[in-house]
Amino acid sequence: MDVDLAILQLGKNKNQYTLNDAKTGIKEWRGSDPEPTADELTKGWSDYQAAQAAVKYKTDRAAQYPPIGDQLDALYHANLFPTEMAEKIRTRANSKSLSL
Repeated sequence: MDVDLAILQLGKNKNQYTLNDAKTGIKEWRGSDPEPTADELTKGWSDYQAAQAAVKYKTDRAAQYPPIGDQLDALYHANLFPTEMAEKIRTRANSKSLSL
């Protein structure tokens, strides 16, 4: 367990503390929040790992698809946008090319 990250996950990282020599627990706690118990640290670490796994899943899944701009461009060129939205895009594209 990374005690520093567990404390961060618990929202108690504004307190000052010193870890024991093995860095497996808290040696000294100085702060307004109560010192987290071993069970709280374990839960904080578990929650941190779950949050990191969720972020990894999201980034891994996003990498499986083309960028959203490319997806929208393909839909536009396939004439799959609603007429009103396609007209707004055409109007904007035309005004941008005229100002170049």
